[in-house]
Amino acid sequence: MPYDLFFSYRRHDLDRARLLLDALTSCGMRVFRDETAIDEGASITQEIREGIASSKLLLAFYSSTYPSSGPCQEEIISAWLAAQHAGKLPQDRVCIINPEPGFDHIPAPLRDLKAYALPHDPAGLTSASLMGPRER
Repeated sequence: MPYDLFFSYRRHDLDRARLLLDALTSCGMRVFRDETAIDEGASITQEIREGIASSKLLLAFYSSTYPSSGPCQEEIISAWLAAQHAGKLPQDRVCIINPEPGFDHIPAPLRDLKAYALPHDPAGLTSASLMGPRER
């Protein structure tokens, strides 16, 4: 099944991300999100690889602890490499949502992608804004 978004997040951030997820699905977007925990040090599963491959965009909920998750890093790298393999720019396949007050925890190459601060009203973040101008 093709998806509009693959939602990459740390499991403990799910409560903070829930409003955003609800807003995205309520505007009709098909969102893949893994419902199972992946142990640190474990590789991402085949199901997750297929979810990334069948999604138009990986949306990373890039909290301050996101970079310390091996599986999250694998997901974002997989989407980045998929874009390159398809002859596209990484920003065509990877988008960053920052739930933190600053952007210092996001590596510079990722800050150059589509990067958005988590809006106070996530319903305002639509598929059109994900494809539009970057905000940092």
